[in-house]
Amino acid sequence: MRPRTRVAAGALCAALVGPIGGCGGDSLDAEPLALPVIAHPVAATVTDLGYTVTPTAARQVLVDLEFTRGGEAHAGWPGFLSLLVGRAHAHPGHAAGGAVRGELPGRHVVDWMAGGPLGEARVLPGPLDGVDLGLGTAGPEDGLSAGDGLIGANLLIEATVSRGAQVWSLAVAVPQDADRRIYGAPCPATAEDGATLPVALRLTDPVEGDSAFDGVDFEALDPDGDGHIDAAPDSPLVNRLKRAFQTHDHYGLTSEETR
Repeated sequence: MRPRTRVAAGALCAALVGPIGGCGGDSLDAEPLALPVIAHPVAATVTDLGYTVTPTAARQVLVDLEFTRGGEAHAGWPGFLSLLVGRAHAHPGHAAGGAVRGELPGRHVVDWMAGGPLGEARVLPGPLDGVDLGLGTAGPEDGLSAGDGLIGANLLIEATVSRGAQVWSLAVAVPQDADRRIYGAPCPATAEDGATLPVALRLTDPVEGDSAFDGVDFEALDPDGDGHIDAAPDSPLVNRLKRAFQTHDHYGLTSEETR
């Protein structure tokens, strides 16, 4: 769990932010804990146009989760430090999203409806405030059948959409760019014996109140009136959701929700 290139990584951290003690607040010699990472079930959202979107299925491929402290919340591709240190050395130490305190490596097909454990992360003891995660593209290597609608996409959402007496069914597969990562999604937690580490997909930004589906007129997307909306690749709806789920606003939990 300790950095594989301890001297090089430590020297880099010291050069950029001061002594090792400043790279997260406590020693990298602490023994890591094995803590379960728990996916919280996704909730319905209400849009600015008055539609209620209630998910009936939601699956997403997450890659290489890293739990951090003290980082700047942003989204993008691996940053300057990641390029210098490399993915192989992104163990507890310093990384672009903050001081990396632990990790859950590998690919994980997350069922956001069921929620539940994704696996055990190895995490240094102490407070955490963020989680960095990659957005992968689903494929047969994820144990999916050939006809699975998630294949070729990062996120598959099926939902019931309603406004007044009108009801539609929705199915939308959302792709993401290769190597896309989210940095600094809120994850207020303390790594200690008996703790769990929460991750979440949010259709509504818990701080600003914006919905990922804001601006979408679902009635206009059903011109034949059959009550079913099946978003085509590169459609405005797919592109809107792709942009929305590239930001940390739609991941993680607030401190009030984890109390």
